[in-house]
Formats: sequence, C-alpha cells, structure tokens
Amino acid sequence: MTTWKWSAVLRTAAGFVSLLQLAAPSRAAGQVAAFRHDPARVPVGRVYEYIKSNRDGSNAGRISLYVAGADRLESLKWGPGDTVATLVVATMDWDRFSVRRLESWVLVRGVAPALRAALETDSSGAGVRVSFAPDSLLPIRGWPWHSYDFDFASLNVSFADLVQPEAPFTFQRADIVYAESWPPFADMGPVNVRFVRREQRSGLDVRVYELDGPGLQD
Repeated sequence: MTTWKWSAVLRTAAGFVSLLQLAAPSRAAGQVAAFRHDPARVPVGRVYEYIKSNRDGSNAGRISLYVAGADRLESLKWGPGDTVATLVVATMDWDRFSVRRLESWVLVRGVAPALRAALETDSSGAGVRVSFAPDSLLPIRGWPWHSYDFDFASLNVSFADLVQPEAPFTFQRADIVYAESWPPFADMGPVNVRFVRREQRSGLDVRVYELDGPGLQD
C-alpha cells in the first residue's frame, strides 16, 4: 500500500455523514440565509475519512478531509496501490459559505508536488477566475456554491452552520466542464438538499440528506 506524505498530520478520524443520493426533484429555498457561521463549530485539527463511491459501491475511492485551520481545508484523494494522488487545498469564505480560493495539486512519490489548477473568487462576488482562463470572469448565479470535483467538501463543513438543520435549502454546483467548449468552468445549476432521517453510523447519531436537482442533472 502506498503511503503519501501530506502537509496535514492525520490525528483523528470522526464520524460525519452526508448521504448523497439522487432522488425525485425537490425544490428548496435558502441559500446563504440558511447558514449562520459559528467559528467554534469549525473542528480545526480533525480529519474526516470517507469512502466515496457510486450508490452500488462501484468506483470507490478514499478521501481524507483535514480541517487545517479556521478557514482552510485540505482534501487528499487516493487509492491503495495508486502511484498518483490529488491534494486539494481550499480557503473558505464564511460570508458566502463557499470556497474563496482553491488549489489542486498532483502528488507523485519522489517528485515535488505540482500545481494543476487554481481558482479564486473575484472581489466583486460576481463569479470566479481560474488559472487556465485568468482573463475571464466566470459567473456564479447564486451563493453558496460547491464543487462535486472537490467532493462537496466545502458543503460538508458548512452543514454545522445550518440555522435549521432539518429544513431544505439550495446551493449552486460549479465545476470544471470536461468538454471542448467554453467556458472551462461553469455554474451547473441549483442543487436541492432535503433532510431524510436520523440514523446511527459507526455508533454516532447522524443526519441523512438527499441531494438532487438541475445541478446534478436531476
């Protein structure tokens, strides 16, 4: 099994679950007003360990999400036997409950980390700029926004700031567009979040949510 050196020290793993399921469309209201930031609820120094997969368990991958600081997340994506891993470092904007800056790094054993891409919210708040299209402002239609390519990590840490944890809310999904078209990064549309139930996972009381909507192609 390959062992990766990571800038974060994995000190503890904690149970934390948001079950991402595709379900019937459910409209929800909310956006930024659904959240209220409490710095005391940011679990600095904690690591959340995930297995991300399709609902049938296929295409599974390991993710370690390290809360490196009050507004800093480090997400390591890897698999046993892999020769390459991906480290995503994000700075959170707690006014918008979205990523302020995001960097994607490629990690290869014995080689210095290589920056693959960077993204930063424009100071106007109208959109984002990415390193592979630095002269273009790519619009975001609503806040907060979260990236599926970032495994919705920024959404995961935002759940603790929900004013009403069992009320529906909406966020925008924005991601790299894997096609020979413009723009290379785009607002994919709204995603509706609906509380489903409480249950026990690994001895912990957790909330289960469903995600659906145009941003996930329904």
